[in-house]
Amino acid sequence: MDNSFRYKGINYYLRFFDKVEYRWFFKLSLNREEIVIINRIRSDHYNLNQSLHCKGYITSSACLCGDPYQDINHIIFHCDLTRTYASPLIKYLKHRYPTLPIDIFPILLNPSPKLCRLLVAFFKSIKTPI
Repeated sequence: MDNSFRYKGINYYLRFFDKVEYRWFFKLSLNREEIVIINRIRSDHYNLNQSLHCKGYITSSACLCGDPYQDINHIIFHCDLTRTYASPLIKYLKHRYPTLPIDIFPILLNPSPKLCRLLVAFFKSIKTPI
């Protein structure tokens, strides 16, 4: 496993990989959809243009709003097209994590069940299957 991260999955390895016995969701009351969405975001395997472009499925990582880089942080915190849908999620994040920068990845080290549910609801509201 340590060897394969040298050429793929480097972001996941640097952000989340650990050698603990139990996975992050071990004692949380989550359904499969909530676990899958967090794992896909953590591993950069989601249906947003940045991820699809990195894997060679599309030619551009640009967002429809005009930003050159459509990734998870962009659509949650910056995108004009998803701003109204993201407001409950952003409100929760600002209340729960007031000192963290505008970056979802540090929060995903130990996500709460409420955060998982809010992320699922957000992606359903923007009609983007992750």
